[in-house]
Amino acid sequence: MKMTQWIVAALVALFALPADAGPDPTEKPFLWVVEKEGSAPNFLFGTMHVPDDRVLALPDVVEKALDRCDAFYAELDMSPGNMMAQQKVMMIPAGQPGLSKILPEETKEKVSKVLKKYGMPMAMLDRLQPWALAMQLQSMDFLKEMLAGKEPLDMALFNRCKKAGKEVGGVEVVEEQVGVFTQLSQEEQIMFLDQSADMMLNKTDDGKSMTERMIEAYVGGDMDALLAIMNESQGEGGEEELDEKTKALNEKVEQKLLVERNHRMAERMTQHMTENPDKCHYFAVGTAHYPGDEGVLKLLEKQGFSIRRLKAGDELPGEPVGAGAGEGKTRKF
Repeated sequence: MKMTQWIVAALVALFALPADAGPDPTEKPFLWVVEKEGSAPNFLFGTMHVPDDRVLALPDVVEKALDRCDAFYAELDMSPGNMMAQQKVMMIPAGQPGLSKILPEETKEKVSKVLKKYGMPMAMLDRLQPWALAMQLQSMDFLKEMLAGKEPLDMALFNRCKKAGKEVGGVEVVEEQVGVFTQLSQEEQIMFLDQSADMMLNKTDDGKSMTERMIEAYVGGDMDALLAIMNESQGEGGEEELDEKTKALNEKVEQKLLVERNHRMAERMTQHMTENPDKCHYFAVGTAHYPGDEGVLKLLEKQGFSIRRLKAGDELPGEPVGAGAGEGKTRKF
Protein backbone atom coordinates (compact mmCIF):
# COMPACT_ATOMS: atom_id res chain seq x y z
CA MET A 1 0.00 0.00 0.00
CA LYS A 2 1.66 3.19 -1.19
CA MET A 3 -0.73 5.90 -0.21
CA THR A 4 -0.15 7.99 2.90
CA GLN A 5 -3.85 7.96 3.59
CA TRP A 6 -3.57 9.56 6.98
CA ILE A 7 -2.01 12.62 5.33
CA VAL A 8 -4.99 12.97 3.04
CA ALA A 9 -7.43 12.30 5.87
CA ALA A 10 -5.96 15.12 7.91
CA LEU A 11 -7.39 17.69 5.51
CA VAL A 12 -10.44 16.16 3.89
CA ALA A 13 -13.69 17.85 4.95
CA LEU A 14 -16.33 15.14 4.97
CA PHE A 15 -20.03 15.60 5.61
CA ALA A 16 -21.91 13.64 8.23
CA LEU A 17 -24.57 13.48 10.84
CA PRO A 18 -25.35 10.58 13.17
CA ALA A 19 -28.64 8.79 12.81
CA ASP A 20 -31.37 9.24 15.39
CA ALA A 21 -30.45 5.93 16.99
CA GLY A 22 -26.73 5.31 16.79
CA PRO A 23 -23.98 3.30 18.45
CA ASP A 24 -22.83 3.79 22.01
CA PRO A 25 -20.18 6.52 22.37
CA THR A 26 -16.57 5.47 22.82
CA GLU A 27 -15.24 4.89 26.33
CA LYS A 28 -11.85 6.28 25.31
CA PRO A 29 -12.27 9.60 23.50
CA PHE A 30 -9.22 11.49 22.34
CA LEU A 31 -9.83 14.24 24.88
CA TRP A 32 -7.19 15.87 27.04
CA VAL A 33 -7.39 18.53 29.74
CA VAL A 34 -4.65 21.17 29.67
CA GLU A 35 -3.82 22.85 32.98
CA LYS A 36 -1.42 25.49 34.23
CA GLU A 37 -1.30 27.33 37.51
CA GLY A 38 -3.21 30.58 37.35
CA SER A 39 -5.24 29.54 34.29
CA ALA A 40 -8.64 28.02 33.70
CA PRO A 41 -8.55 24.41 32.46
CA ASN A 42 -8.56 24.03 28.68
CA PHE A 43 -9.36 21.05 26.46
CA LEU A 44 -7.92 19.35 23.39
CA PHE A 45 -10.14 17.06 21.30
CA GLY A 46 -8.85 14.78 18.55
CA THR A 47 -11.20 14.46 15.60
CA MET A 48 -11.51 12.11 12.65
CA HIS A 49 -13.25 13.65 9.67
CA VAL A 50 -15.52 10.82 8.57
CA PRO A 51 -19.33 10.56 8.57
CA ASP A 52 -19.47 7.42 10.64
CA ASP A 53 -21.93 7.12 13.53
CA ARG A 54 -19.29 5.43 15.68
CA VAL A 55 -17.07 8.49 15.42
CA LEU A 56 -19.88 10.99 15.79
CA ALA A 57 -21.29 9.55 19.03
CA LEU A 58 -19.81 11.79 21.72
CA PRO A 59 -19.50 10.60 25.33
CA ASP A 60 -20.55 12.79 28.26
CA VAL A 61 -17.06 13.94 29.12
CA VAL A 62 -16.61 15.39 25.61
CA GLU A 63 -20.02 17.03 25.80
CA LYS A 64 -19.45 18.57 29.22
CA ALA A 65 -16.07 19.99 28.20
CA LEU A 66 -17.63 21.53 25.11
CA ASP A 67 -20.50 23.03 27.08
CA ARG A 68 -18.10 24.47 29.65
CA CYS A 69 -15.77 26.18 27.19
CA ASP A 70 -15.88 29.92 26.49
CA ALA A 71 -14.02 29.66 23.18
CA PHE A 72 -13.98 26.94 20.51
CA TYR A 73 -11.21 26.66 17.91
CA ALA A 74 -11.14 24.18 15.04
CA GLU A 75 -8.31 23.87 12.55
CA LEU A 76 -10.00 26.59 10.47
CA ASP A 77 -12.60 29.26 11.03
CA MET A 78 -15.55 27.48 9.43
CA SER A 79 -17.64 30.52 8.61
CA PRO A 80 -19.28 30.36 5.14
CA GLY A 81 -16.95 32.96 3.64
CA ASN A 82 -13.89 31.06 4.80
CA MET A 83 -15.20 27.77 3.41
CA MET A 84 -15.87 29.44 0.05
CA ALA A 85 -12.28 30.68 0.00
CA GLN A 86 -11.07 27.15 0.64
CA GLN A 87 -13.16 25.76 -2.22
CA LYS A 88 -11.81 28.41 -4.58
CA VAL A 89 -8.21 27.37 -3.90
CA MET A 90 -9.11 23.78 -4.77
CA MET A 91 -10.07 24.71 -8.33
CA ILE A 92 -7.84 24.98 -11.41
CA PRO A 93 -7.78 28.66 -12.46
CA ALA A 94 -9.84 29.67 -15.49
CA GLY A 95 -7.92 29.49 -18.72
CA GLN A 96 -5.70 26.62 -17.59
CA PRO A 97 -6.17 23.04 -18.88
CA GLY A 98 -8.26 20.67 -16.79
CA LEU A 99 -7.38 17.25 -15.44
CA SER A 100 -8.37 15.51 -18.66
CA LYS A 101 -5.53 17.37 -20.37
CA ILE A 102 -2.79 17.14 -17.71
CA LEU A 103 -3.15 13.68 -16.19
CA PRO A 104 -1.22 10.72 -17.62
CA GLU A 105 -3.45 8.05 -19.16
CA GLU A 106 -2.60 5.51 -16.47
CA THR A 107 -3.64 7.91 -13.70
CA LYS A 108 -6.84 8.88 -15.54
CA GLU A 109 -7.74 5.20 -15.87
CA LYS A 110 -7.24 4.58 -12.14
CA VAL A 111 -9.23 7.64 -11.11
CA SER A 112 -12.03 6.87 -13.56
CA LYS A 113 -12.23 3.33 -12.20
CA VAL A 114 -12.63 4.66 -8.65
CA LEU A 115 -15.28 7.19 -9.64
CA LYS A 116 -17.18 4.63 -11.74
CA LYS A 117 -17.85 2.63 -8.57
CA TYR A 118 -19.89 5.59 -7.35
CA GLY A 119 -21.57 6.44 -10.64
CA MET A 120 -19.64 9.68 -11.06
CA PRO A 121 -18.02 10.64 -14.37
CA MET A 122 -14.56 12.13 -14.12
CA ALA A 123 -15.69 15.10 -16.22
CA MET A 124 -17.63 16.39 -13.17
CA LEU A 125 -14.36 16.89 -11.29
CA ASP A 126 -12.21 18.03 -14.22
CA ARG A 127 -11.59 21.51 -12.74
CA LEU A 128 -10.24 20.30 -9.40
CA GLN A 129 -6.55 20.62 -8.69
CA PRO A 130 -4.88 17.16 -8.68
CA TRP A 131 -4.23 17.35 -4.92
CA ALA A 132 -7.85 18.35 -4.29
CA LEU A 133 -9.16 15.41 -6.31
CA ALA A 134 -6.86 13.13 -4.30
CA MET A 135 -8.63 14.27 -1.15
CA GLN A 136 -12.05 13.98 -2.70
CA LEU A 137 -11.42 10.36 -3.62
CA GLN A 138 -11.09 9.60 0.08
CA SER A 139 -14.62 10.85 0.66
CA MET A 140 -16.30 8.76 -2.01
CA ASP A 141 -17.43 6.06 0.41
CA PHE A 142 -19.58 8.77 2.01
CA LEU A 143 -21.00 10.27 -1.17
CA LYS A 144 -24.59 9.74 -0.01
CA GLU A 145 -24.02 11.78 3.14
CA MET A 146 -22.24 14.53 1.21
CA LEU A 147 -25.03 14.82 -1.33
CA ALA A 148 -27.46 15.14 1.58
CA GLY A 149 -25.53 18.25 2.68
CA LYS A 150 -24.59 16.85 6.07
CA GLU A 151 -21.94 18.66 8.10
CA PRO A 152 -18.61 17.19 9.23
CA LEU A 153 -18.20 16.80 12.98
CA ASP A 154 -15.83 19.76 13.21
CA MET A 155 -18.29 22.06 11.47
CA ALA A 156 -21.20 20.78 13.56
CA LEU A 157 -19.26 21.57 16.74
CA PHE A 158 -18.18 24.94 15.36
CA ASN A 159 -21.75 25.91 14.45
CA ARG A 160 -23.11 24.63 17.74
CA CYS A 161 -20.69 26.80 19.70
CA LYS A 162 -21.33 29.80 17.47
CA LYS A 163 -25.08 29.43 17.96
CA ALA A 164 -24.51 29.24 21.72
CA GLY A 165 -22.74 32.61 21.60
CA LYS A 166 -19.28 31.25 22.30
CA GLU A 167 -16.15 32.70 20.76
CA VAL A 168 -15.23 30.63 17.69
CA GLY A 169 -12.31 30.58 15.30
CA GLY A 170 -9.47 28.58 13.80
CA VAL A 171 -5.85 28.01 14.75
CA GLU A 172 -4.89 28.32 11.08
CA VAL A 173 -5.98 30.19 7.99
CA VAL A 174 -6.91 28.60 4.67
CA GLU A 175 -3.71 29.64 2.92
CA GLU A 176 -1.59 27.93 5.56
CA GLN A 177 -3.53 24.69 5.48
CA VAL A 178 -3.86 24.18 1.73
CA GLY A 179 -0.42 25.66 1.12
CA VAL A 180 0.92 22.20 1.96
CA PHE A 181 -0.42 21.09 -1.42
CA THR A 182 -0.44 24.25 -3.52
CA GLN A 183 3.34 24.41 -3.03
CA LEU A 184 3.78 20.99 -4.62
CA SER A 185 4.79 20.87 -8.26
CA GLN A 186 2.24 19.59 -10.77
CA GLU A 187 4.23 16.37 -11.07
CA GLU A 188 4.12 15.87 -7.30
CA GLN A 189 0.39 16.59 -7.16
CA ILE A 190 -0.23 13.99 -9.86
CA MET A 191 1.89 11.45 -7.95
CA PHE A 192 -0.20 12.19 -4.88
CA LEU A 193 -3.42 11.64 -6.83
CA ASP A 194 -2.08 8.42 -8.35
CA GLN A 195 -1.31 7.03 -4.89
CA SER A 196 -4.75 8.02 -3.65
CA ALA A 197 -6.39 6.12 -6.51
CA ASP A 198 -4.22 3.08 -5.78
CA MET A 199 -5.35 3.10 -2.18
CA MET A 200 -9.02 3.34 -3.12
CA LEU A 201 -8.68 0.37 -5.47
CA ASN A 202 -7.05 -1.87 -2.89
CA LYS A 203 -7.94 -3.27 0.50
CA THR A 204 -5.76 -4.74 3.23
CA ASP A 205 -5.35 -8.48 3.80
CA ASP A 206 -8.30 -8.56 6.20
CA GLY A 207 -10.59 -7.15 3.51
CA LYS A 208 -11.04 -3.82 5.28
CA SER A 209 -10.20 -0.44 3.84
CA MET A 210 -7.54 1.64 5.52
CA THR A 211 -10.24 4.12 6.53
CA GLU A 212 -12.29 1.42 8.24
CA ARG A 213 -9.28 0.21 10.20
CA MET A 214 -8.53 3.77 11.27
CA ILE A 215 -12.13 4.27 12.39
CA GLU A 216 -11.96 1.12 14.50
CA ALA A 217 -8.72 2.29 16.13
CA TYR A 218 -10.17 5.77 16.70
CA VAL A 219 -13.36 4.52 18.32
CA GLY A 220 -11.29 2.13 20.40
CA GLY A 221 -9.24 5.07 21.63
CA ASP A 222 -6.06 3.26 20.60
CA MET A 223 -3.41 5.78 19.62
CA ASP A 224 -0.75 3.10 19.12
CA ALA A 225 -2.97 1.28 16.63
CA LEU A 226 -3.66 4.53 14.79
CA LEU A 227 0.05 5.27 14.54
CA ALA A 228 0.76 1.75 13.31
CA ILE A 229 -1.81 2.14 10.53
CA MET A 230 -0.37 5.54 9.62
CA ASN A 231 3.13 4.09 9.38
CA GLU A 232 1.82 1.18 7.34
CA SER A 233 0.12 3.55 4.93
CA GLN A 234 3.51 5.21 4.39
CA GLY A 235 4.98 1.88 3.34
CA GLU A 236 6.81 1.28 6.60
CA GLY A 237 6.92 -2.38 7.47
CA GLY A 238 4.98 -3.36 4.34
CA GLU A 239 5.94 -5.82 1.66
CA GLU A 240 5.92 -3.26 -1.13
CA GLU A 241 9.03 -1.13 -1.41
CA LEU A 242 8.42 2.52 -2.23
CA ASP A 243 10.44 4.13 -4.98
CA GLU A 244 12.69 7.04 -4.09
CA LYS A 245 10.40 9.68 -5.61
CA THR A 246 7.43 8.41 -3.61
CA LYS A 247 9.45 8.29 -0.40
CA ALA A 248 10.67 11.84 -0.97
CA LEU A 249 7.15 13.09 -1.65
CA ASN A 250 5.72 11.35 1.42
CA GLU A 251 8.45 12.80 3.63
CA LYS A 252 7.94 16.27 2.18
CA VAL A 253 4.17 16.22 2.71
CA GLU A 254 4.49 14.77 6.21
CA GLN A 255 6.91 17.53 7.20
CA LYS A 256 4.61 20.23 5.82
CA LEU A 257 1.25 18.76 6.78
CA LEU A 258 2.03 17.45 10.24
CA VAL A 259 5.32 18.62 11.72
CA GLU A 260 5.21 22.27 10.64
CA ARG A 261 1.48 22.56 11.27
CA ASN A 262 1.83 20.93 14.70
CA HIS A 263 4.30 23.63 15.72
CA ARG A 264 2.04 26.36 14.37
CA MET A 265 -1.03 24.94 16.12
CA ALA A 266 0.77 24.54 19.45
CA GLU A 267 2.14 28.08 19.21
CA ARG A 268 -1.29 29.57 18.60
CA MET A 269 -2.98 27.43 21.24
CA THR A 270 -0.34 28.62 23.71
CA GLN A 271 -0.96 32.22 22.68
CA HIS A 272 -4.73 31.91 23.20
CA MET A 273 -4.39 30.22 26.59
CA THR A 274 -1.66 32.59 27.81
CA GLU A 275 -3.28 35.83 26.70
CA ASN A 276 -6.70 34.79 28.05
CA PRO A 277 -5.99 32.74 31.20
CA ASP A 278 -9.52 33.17 32.55
CA LYS A 279 -11.12 31.65 29.45
CA CYS A 280 -11.75 27.95 28.97
CA HIS A 281 -10.63 27.03 25.45
CA TYR A 282 -11.67 23.93 23.48
CA PHE A 283 -9.38 23.06 20.56
CA ALA A 284 -10.62 20.42 18.10
CA VAL A 285 -8.10 19.30 15.46
CA GLY A 286 -7.27 16.04 13.71
CA THR A 287 -6.08 13.31 16.07
CA ALA A 288 -2.92 12.80 13.99
CA HIS A 289 -1.63 16.18 15.19
CA TYR A 290 -1.35 15.19 18.87
CA PRO A 291 1.10 12.28 19.33
CA GLY A 292 4.88 12.08 18.94
CA ASP A 293 7.87 14.13 19.97
CA GLU A 294 6.79 16.89 17.60
CA GLY A 295 3.09 16.48 18.24
CA VAL A 296 0.90 19.11 19.87
CA LEU A 297 0.84 17.35 23.27
CA LYS A 298 4.62 17.33 23.70
CA LEU A 299 4.97 20.85 22.31
CA LEU A 300 2.47 22.23 24.83
CA GLU A 301 4.16 20.37 27.67
CA LYS A 302 7.38 22.13 26.72
CA GLN A 303 5.53 25.40 27.30
CA GLY A 304 4.84 24.40 30.89
CA PHE A 305 1.32 22.99 30.52
CA SER A 306 0.25 19.85 32.35
CA ILE A 307 -1.74 17.51 30.13
CA ARG A 308 -3.73 14.39 30.96
CA ARG A 309 -6.16 12.33 28.97
CA LEU A 310 -9.77 11.95 30.08
CA LYS A 311 -12.03 8.97 29.55
CA ALA A 312 -15.79 8.53 29.52
CA GLY A 313 -17.23 9.01 33.00
CA ASP A 314 -14.40 11.21 34.28
CA GLU A 315 -15.26 14.43 36.05
CA LEU A 316 -13.87 17.66 34.69
CA PRO A 317 -11.44 19.71 36.80
CA GLY A 318 -13.33 21.72 39.40
CA GLU A 319 -16.60 19.94 38.64
CA PRO A 320 -18.77 18.72 41.53
CA VAL A 321 -19.08 14.95 41.68
CA GLY A 322 -22.17 13.88 39.75
CA ALA A 323 -22.40 17.10 37.75
CA GLY A 324 -23.05 17.01 34.03
CA ALA A 325 -25.51 15.74 31.50
CA GLY A 326 -26.01 12.30 32.97
CA GLU A 327 -24.49 8.92 32.26
CA GLY A 328 -24.76 7.56 28.76
CA LYS A 329 -26.05 10.72 27.08
CA THR A 330 -24.98 11.13 23.45
CA ARG A 331 -25.24 14.40 21.56
CA LYS A 332 -27.14 14.31 18.25
CA PHE A 333 -26.45 17.04 15.70
